[in-house]
Amino acid sequence: MSFRTIILLTGGNSGIGYEAAKIFFEADAAYHIVLAARTLEKATAAANSILKETPASRPTTNTLEPLALDVTSDSSIQTAMDNIKKCHGRVDVIINNAGMRNIILVFSDTEPELRAMSAEHMQGQPSTARTSAERFLCGSASIAHTTLM
Repeated sequence: MSFRTIILLTGGNSGIGYEAAKIFFEADAAYHIVLAARTLEKATAAANSILKETPASRPTTNTLEPLALDVTSDSSIQTAMDNIKKCHGRVDVIINNAGMRNIILVFSDTEPELRAMSAEHMQGQPSTARTSAERFLCGSASIAHTTLM
């Protein structure tokens, strides 16, 4: 099997994350995209949707792997990183996208929803980056954050 760049993409089931997963999946480079969402069901549905949307005229050897990863849960982050390390031994690129929201919704959200959104952005993404760095420090992974507050 040839070398594939392992990409962990959080928040891959919708919005920017979903579109990024499609771009990587259809790219000419060799990628294995670990598409993460809060639940395995959401991640699997997104991966299946990308597979269906990829034109037959654009064959790819890239692969998608759904993964449950809730960036607001330290145990979920640790479990996900341990699974990735066990299966792949490394992550080359992390796109830490989870937690994006439409800015208009911020003005209509309730106080508990605003607190949860803040936790996603201010705690979840850094926790994911820290835990992945601890698991894959020997590699040269790149980490990108996308945040809208």
